[in-house]
Amino acid sequence: MFLYLLKDGEKLKAFQHNPLICEKEQNEILNADLTQAYFAHCLKELYRKFVTEILVSCSKDDLEYFRKLALDMLSHLLSKKCELDDVILGILINKLGDLSKKVQ
Repeated sequence: MFLYLLKDGEKLKAFQHNPLICEKEQNEILNADLTQAYFAHCLKELYRKFVTEILVSCSKDDLEYFRKLALDMLSHLLSKKCELDDVILGILINKLGDLSKKVQ
């Protein structure tokens, strides 16, 4: 799973804001820097889709098991990875009003 690629406590940068390429002149940028910046950008987008599409849909599932599993994953991500912490925190706060006591 790509979560092992994310470093704890460090946010990924979007391609246009990555210091590997935006702080250098165009003729100083190496192909390795471009590759690394693009990889970080793609990983950031995959992580965003994973959280906003997959985990959010699982947290709204009819089965209580999947809702609880998604919320456990979200709380783990919030504590270990600082990427999208505002989005994850919003999802977790919204689930406090869930009808199931186990999910709350």
